[in-house]
Amino acid sequence: MRSPIFRSALWFCAAVIPAAGTLVRAETTVTFTSKYEGTIKVYVYNASDLAQTIPLKSFEIDPNKSADWKEAPRTFHVKVFKPQLVDALLSSKNQVAHNSSITLQKDNTIAVAAKRSLVFRNDSGKKLKFAVYKASDKKMTVPFKQWTIDSGKTVTWVEAPATFNLKLFEPQLIDKLVATKTGIADRKTVQATLKSGKYGVTVN
Repeated sequence: MRSPIFRSALWFCAAVIPAAGTLVRAETTVTFTSKYEGTIKVYVYNASDLAQTIPLKSFEIDPNKSADWKEAPRTFHVKVFKPQLVDALLSSKNQVAHNSSITLQKDNTIAVAAKRSLVFRNDSGKKLKFAVYKASDKKMTVPFKQWTIDSGKTVTWVEAPATFNLKLFEPQLIDKLVATKTGIADRKTVQATLKSGKYGVTVN
């Protein structure tokens, strides 16, 4: 008969350690890109699936195309196959972290690069709306991301582009524009301030 300690250990493992095929969600998107000459199949596995037998997700990607995975776990394994009667393994990568861009190179190696992460910080003393625009949108007419942030709070933008433009608004029935910053590039923090009644944007 198994001891109570042994049974407790089994319960702990079942409750805490995710089983193979269990999706552990994170709020990030992983991008897979193929530079291989033909179509590939990508299989991803939970980090706890050491034998890599039960894929969480699979993608079929054509040459020079990409696919996004919007519910990636924090850590996972990747296998890439060439589709055929019995799929041929091209490459594999273990313990890949979320917030990554994953590329199958022409030489069948897998390259992993971390995506940009940027923090918006509101130190103005008032609630503000942060609206970001593509660098190519010179008139800044259509925001492609926006957040309303309370004073003293921050928001992390996990997939920030290399360069973008920013407008700050006071949220109202018709939002009031209070500051603009263009050409924000390769930065880690964007801070909104209010000094002597004038809003400002500081980037670091």
